Amino acid sequence: MREQIEAQVAEADEQRRKDPTHYTGSDWWQLSPEEGLVFGIDPQRWPRMMVALTAYNVFLDVTGGDTLGFDEEAVKRLQLERPDLIEGTDPQAFTEFATTYAGLTLREAGAAYWKNRFWLSRQGLTTFPDET
Repeated sequence: MREQIEAQVAEADEQRRKDPTHYTGSDWWQLSPEEGLVFGIDPQRWPRMMVALTAYNVFLDVTGGDTLGFDEEAVKRLQLERPDLIEGTDPQAFTEFATTYAGLTLREAGAAYWKNRFWLSRQGLTTFPDET
């Protein structure tokens, strides 16, 4: 799966080169200027971080069966090899996945994880046990 992640990173970087504003915005796969400041994310590295999040969601099988361009057999193999990483709400599991398979630094993995979690919360997609 690592090779497929790198191929998608290359495509994402090419998209950013063609249109420098493509990954700027307020959707989950985009980076707002405020998010860049708050989470300390380098916009040049955001495409790689976004691919890491996408790949991890495919790995967790939370994409409604859509493999989003990743080979299904490669995903299944990695799921069997690394069941320790199938902990969808665990930042440590994402960090291990992102640093091992997507080439993120520890800081980048943490920033991507928390940026995504706060985006989900802002969208009302994350609920907390003390909320009704």
